[in-house]
Amino acid sequence: MNSIASCSDCAEYRLFVKDGIRTEKVKVDIAQDNGWADYVFDEDYQLTDLKTLETYIKENKHLPEVPTTEEAIQNGIELKEMNILLLKKVEELTLHLIEQNKRIEELESKIDEK
Repeated sequence: MNSIASCSDCAEYRLFVKDGIRTEKVKVDIAQDNGWADYVFDEDYQLTDLKTLETYIKENKHLPEVPTTEEAIQNGIELKEMNILLLKKVEELTLHLIEQNKRIEELESKIDEK
């Protein structure tokens, strides 16, 4: 049987709903100092190269900064934090795709020159 948090685990929360919530809309406020993931597009952002990322994934079986399955089950996840993290990963992926597209175009140009 799965371990499900009880209200004794939720002292810092105002509401605990054990059996779920069904809704059409949820809005999460983002505090200005919490940041959003657009810093990934700053010129000085250090994007992890794909070889390093591949090695990390092979060794750890998850993306950097993303909780493991076990951690998520044990600790749960904060939706706001996870959404920001997932946006960061999408933005990093987008930068990798842009870079790969440039390399493909360069290689196609070299092929066309021959």
